[in-house]
Amino acid sequence: MKQLTEKAQAGKLATKEMQNGTFTISNVGPLGGVAATPIINHPQTAIMAFHKTKRIPVVMEKDEIVIRDMMNISLSFVADGADSVRFTNRFVELIEHPERLMLEMV
Repeated sequence: MKQLTEKAQAGKLATKEMQNGTFTISNVGPLGGVAATPIINHPQTAIMAFHKTKRIPVVMEKDEIVIRDMMNISLSFVADGADSVRFTNRFVELIEHPERLMLEMV
């Protein structure tokens, strides 16, 4: 995995090394978009896209308004919608609270 990561970061992955995956993560944020529908690459089962981060006002508990960095994510999938929503909700929970992920890894 480390070798593939290094090759990907250097832009040197061969076509063969990018085939037969099951899940793609795509960062479309640098392109400036805040929403999109990613297209699944067969035979994969899902693709998740990360969009541009924007600073927006958010209403917190006790109606406090704060400015937060927010980012939309999109998920296209070939599975049951309920499973995909549960996956997305769990993913967001771990991104918003990375300490929980670290605790689960121990």
